[in-house]
Amino acid sequence: MLGVLLLLRHIPQGIDSATLEGKKHGCLYVPVGGVCNRTSVVYYYSPLEGDCKKWNGCLGPGFYFSRPRCERACRDAPHGICALEKDEGTFGVPPFGKKYFYNQITQQCEPFEYQGNGEDQSKANRFENERECKVKCERSYRAKNAIKQRHEQGLTWPPDYW
Repeated sequence: MLGVLLLLRHIPQGIDSATLEGKKHGCLYVPVGGVCNRTSVVYYYSPLEGDCKKWNGCLGPGFYFSRPRCERACRDAPHGICALEKDEGTFGVPPFGKKYFYNQITQQCEPFEYQGNGEDQSKANRFENERECKVKCERSYRAKNAIKQRHEQGLTWPPDYW
């Protein structure tokens, strides 16, 4: 007996399906429910946990993987608060100014106008400034800063690093 699967896709407005092509974007699909009699074991990426999890439900296109493929495709995918939707608030008065959020599609920190009354800052994809967002969410930014700090401290990488 085949069941039904509902997908919840955390994809910002204005992103078309052509933009979502490729295995990395499969990491943005999150299974919500469904039942199915399957004999094969498949995995999906859990952005909140930053890990590949076993899925026992029915499958929709583009979000399930074998465990090794999931780990390869999603190892650089955002997780934790960086994987959450942008928290714009609930239109409090007055506007609270410019904040930043991590955009999963562009993989960059982007500005937006915060409206106030949003989630607790520690539980939201909302940052006071671009640097704070980059430090938390942009892997390449963190790697570049680590290299820069080691260089400034006169440290070199171990010979077998490269």
